[in-house]
Amino acid sequence: MKLLLVFIGGGLGSVLRYYLSITFYTLGSSGFPWPTFIVNIAGSLLLGFLITFNEREPSLNQDLILLASAGFCGGFTTFSTFSYENYFLLKQGEFIIASAYIAASLIGGVLAASIAYFITKP
Repeated sequence: MKLLLVFIGGGLGSVLRYYLSITFYTLGSSGFPWPTFIVNIAGSLLLGFLITFNEREPSLNQDLILLASAGFCGGFTTFSTFSYENYFLLKQGEFIIASAYIAASLIGGVLAASIAYFITKP
């Protein structure tokens, strides 16, 4: 049942992300990847609200929390999870680990995309 909830939420999040990207790009592009940026920030904000509400009110329906957090936010953007994990590390005083995670993720992501581009370019 839990996997089905994550599956449904992830599908809804992915479809909405795709729709927003298409809609925004039809309006024109400024060069900055605004659709992805907006989705990442919105997903981070939504996941933050969900986690906080769930901590404050543990009687909330945990199936709906799972559908919305791991499912919808996970499908909408994995950046929301990355942001929350770093927030949690900083909250725990793990400044070095958080800094290393942020730097490694950003550098590693750009490097991985660059390697893929150079391997597959014509």
